[in-house]
Amino acid sequence: MSDNSEIGLEKIQQLNQLLEETLESRSKGQLIQLVRLLGASLGAIRVQQSDEEKQREAHQRVEMTQAVAAGDPQAIAQAQHATVAAITEILSALSALQEPTPGEGEA
Repeated sequence: MSDNSEIGLEKIQQLNQLLEETLESRSKGQLIQLVRLLGASLGAIRVQQSDEEKQREAHQRVEMTQAVAAGDPQAIAQAQHATVAAITEILSALSALQEPTPGEGEA
């Protein structure tokens, strides 16, 4: 593997560790909120897509998976970037759920 791949893998491992630690420290209620938040976000995207777009995207995911399995360096790099982006998005959502909402704590 090239140095860029190793750096990418190291970053992914660090982010995975942070994600695991963060998830372990959350309550069941916060995890349910996270799933709902991410589900709503994905749902909003899917609602706006045509069936053709959904099929094209599914086909692209299959092609990407096959390219990664075949060892294509460009596909591996793209998958690593997507993984980092996904983990970062989850961590951002968890952070947002932790912030108090306006009016919270007022009696």
